[in-house]
Amino acid sequence: MTVESKKLSLKYKTASLLELESGSNDTVFYMLTMIVLIIMEGKTHIGSIVYMVFAEIVYGILVGIGIAAISRFILKKLKLITEDIETIFIIALVIGNYVFMISLISVAV
Repeated sequence: MTVESKKLSLKYKTASLLELESGSNDTVFYMLTMIVLIIMEGKTHIGSIVYMVFAEIVYGILVGIGIAAISRFILKKLKLITEDIETIFIIALVIGNYVFMISLISVAV
């Protein structure tokens, strides 16, 4: 998929910078960048790259399922009074899970 940034008519030739910044927020782009950097170092085997991709996918799925199960358990155990409070609580769970994942990633790196 290509991004047609030329239609945005950005000043100072910032279109390619915008595409790079958008790509850096993408997990796949991050993973491909890491693979390219590892290959450029020349200190790796194809098996370690395959394991890294496999681990990223499998661990991501497992952690996501675990967080979803815990969140669902919490929502079922709490008897929230109105739907508005439930919506706020779900947003708080999402933010809390995001912070948990960021802290988990920073520990792994």
